[in-house]
Amino acid sequence: MEGKNYVAFTDFRFVNEAKSELGMIFRGRAEGLRPLYGEVLLFRLDEDYGRAIGEFRAARPTFIYGLLQVAKSLYFDGTYDGIMAALKDILEEGRKFRIEVKNVWAAVDETAKDVEVLLGRAMEGSGLTADLSSPEVMVYVVLVNDRALICTLDVGLYGQYVMDPFRKANKSGYSALNRSEYKLAEAVESFGIDVGSVALCLDVGAAPGGWSNYMLKHGAKVVAVDSALLDYGKLAARSILVVTENGNVGDLSGGRPEIRIRSAAPGALPGDISEYDMVHIKGRAQDALPAVLGRLGKFDMALSDMNTTPEESAKVLDGIAGAIKEGGRVVLTIKLVDNRVQKHINDVKRILSQNYGGFMVKKLPHDRMELTAFAIKK
Repeated sequence: MEGKNYVAFTDFRFVNEAKSELGMIFRGRAEGLRPLYGEVLLFRLDEDYGRAIGEFRAARPTFIYGLLQVAKSLYFDGTYDGIMAALKDILEEGRKFRIEVKNVWAAVDETAKDVEVLLGRAMEGSGLTADLSSPEVMVYVVLVNDRALICTLDVGLYGQYVMDPFRKANKSGYSALNRSEYKLAEAVESFGIDVGSVALCLDVGAAPGGWSNYMLKHGAKVVAVDSALLDYGKLAARSILVVTENGNVGDLSGGRPEIRIRSAAPGALPGDISEYDMVHIKGRAQDALPAVLGRLGKFDMALSDMNTTPEESAKVLDGIAGAIKEGGRVVLTIKLVDNRVQKHINDVKRILSQNYGGFMVKKLPHDRMELTAFAIKK
């Protein structure tokens, strides 16, 4: 069949998994599937975009970030005249547009932002109207070696797709404690978690504190568990209790005199922690959790970014299931300690299945050799 050209985006570390996933989503109808320098997959599909994106979104793929239909594929020699001419043909007069560019592997001096400005001004010079905040049509230009793939998206029908989430994060003005904080922000968006309703959150494997910081910013009280110290001076908390064996942590305010940090031995942990924004139980999760969890009430949400095997991380969360409210949300990282990706996913799901349901897994943009899983306490 001739079909229409489509492009899908993935992480270069998971190309084989993404190819298999596309095959399952479209039940073998995706033809000529081939990767273009790792993170871009090109294929043909004999159906319109509305049906294709509907199937894609319903499948909730783990390894693929987005799907676009290619309106035009051009030879790219490092100049932009051909792209400009194609855009003039594609864009409709009177419809507001915005251009997003992604350079996958093209040898050009200009940044993606530079190219967006260049193309946008050229289109405005031709009488078309750019609108960066409320476009009616999104135009995506993907530069891959000597090819330029041009895709368009009707925002009213399909919303906007962010082709480069790293640039979005950098432009957002959001002040994150570390990369891990962006991971949780992406998980919240991807899994549709209402963090505003979370009053008490447990963060296992918390150091240096990125996930805790995200939850603190959204109004939750956080109980963090980690044998390492947190970056207390950067946390969105003014009152912190550190529970440690020696009961003394010194000055850890990071030059912020408004932060009140107290310490206590495990036996002195108060049952009422309402005066604190955050409690850090300093110790290994396997050792520290059983002794203190029953004294703090039940949690609305539990997080785990432990630097351990996927099975061990799942077992920790399974072991504390009784401390999480029914309907409580759980987010955990599946660290891929080897290339048995599907085995690790299956093992985590099996371990959690007795106490948790609604299991989903996603390779988030800020994940590296890891995946992020979501579940709901039964």
